[in-house]
Amino acid sequence: QPRGRRRESRRRPDIADWLMRRALRQTRLSDAIPALGRKLAAAGLPVARINVGGFMLHPVLGALDLTWDAQSEGAARSQTRTRRALGSEAFKNAPFYYLFSRDLPELRHRLSDPEARTRFPLFERLHEEGLTDYLALYVGFEKPLAAPLDDGVEGTECAMCSFATRDPEGFSEDDLARLRALALPIALVIKTAIADNFAQALLDTYLGRLSGRNVLTGHVQKGDGRLIDCVLWYSDLRGSTALSSELEIERYFSTINDYFDCTAEAVLDHGGEVLKFIGDGVMAIFPIDGETRNAEAMGRAAAETARDALARGHALNLRRARERLDPIAFGIGLHAGRVMHGN
Repeated sequence: QPRGRRRESRRRPDIADWLMRRALRQTRLSDAIPALGRKLAAAGLPVARINVGGFMLHPVLGALDLTWDAQSEGAARSQTRTRRALGSEAFKNAPFYYLFSRDLPELRHRLSDPEARTRFPLFERLHEEGLTDYLALYVGFEKPLAAPLDDGVEGTECAMCSFATRDPEGFSEDDLARLRALALPIALVIKTAIADNFAQALLDTYLGRLSGRNVLTGHVQKGDGRLIDCVLWYSDLRGSTALSSELEIERYFSTINDYFDCTAEAVLDHGGEVLKFIGDGVMAIFPIDGETRNAEAMGRAAAETARDALARGHALNLRRARERLDPIAFGIGLHAGRVMHGN
């Protein structure tokens, strides 16, 4: 290698080190990936599109997917795919699934090749957008998925990143080598981001958004708390003790879940936060904060939630009557005031 080229290599920014530091900071992918695109461009790599993704441990969501395009004014488009969507033909006919299901480290195709574009529908779309070359890198974490996909395919938790260029000549061998060297650091950023998303989703589910944020910011010691104004929302299933002794266990749990669909789901749909389930009781709050969540707005939201929950209960009982099941009943209590909110 010529001496000048060696000096040029030493001057290249250490993007791998930068990615590792971003991972330690638990950075958001929506911030990290556009920043990565800009760094790659500054380092002379002709990357015009980056896509990253990985599976999520979540009761409803199955995978995280984020795309950055240099022509989209630097913004990143992020979406989450439901577990149901992971069983779709569209997902199975994509490079991510191809690499995951075969445990392959990479996939590279020149999009200018008509035969290569027949591999995946994505390739034809990228070619129409003016992209000429594509490299996908897959990193498995050697930790089995909690459950196989709907089609029975098993695998490990993983991350994937892909790069595409609009350069007429595509990626050079040097470009490919430099991008391959970033596979592990990018996977670490993705893994950290997904773990952070999971922690947030878990805390939102069991503590509510307000409490979850407090925990993530370190308010976990006994006595940590603050006074807040809110509308308290509480519901309780009538006759639950008798139901638990009269019904078979599967039917009892089905009844309880139907009741939670009427109450807890109504709270979430109207912007409230479910703090906890106390047996068959649902304790929730509508925090009063600022102009948009003022006392009047939150009081109205809590009252409308109560009406909605009762309407859902009525619809549920019509269905239960058709199935020759006894109706269920529940009461709802509301109170507005100041409470100590914390640990």
